[in-house]
Amino acid sequence: PAQPGRPRRQDYEYRRGGTRNIFLTCEPLAGWRHVAITERRTMHDFAHQMQWLVDVAYPHAPVVRVVLDNLNTHRMASLYETFPAAEARRIVK
Repeated sequence: PAQPGRPRRQDYEYRRGGTRNIFLTCEPLAGWRHVAITERRTMHDFAHQMQWLVDVAYPHAPVVRVVLDNLNTHRMASLYETFPAAEARRIVK
C-alpha cells in the first residue's frame, strides 16, 4: 500500500498462454519480410520454410544466400530428413 513519500506499488502475474515458433525471412535492402508461425521448432518445419523460400519467394533466383544462426535444426540434414534426396538436393542447390 501507498505510504507518505512512497507511491502505491502493484505487482502483476504473468500467465503463459503457450508457445510458438517464429520464422522470419527478410531482404533488408528490398524492404521485404515474411513471417511464418509454427507450433513447434522442428527440423521438418525448418525444411518446409527453406522449400517455401526457394519455390515461392524466389522461384527464378539462380542463387539465394541464407544467413542462419547455429540452431540445431538449421542444417542441410534437415532437408534430407524431410524430403526425398532429389528434392533436398534441389533445394540446397
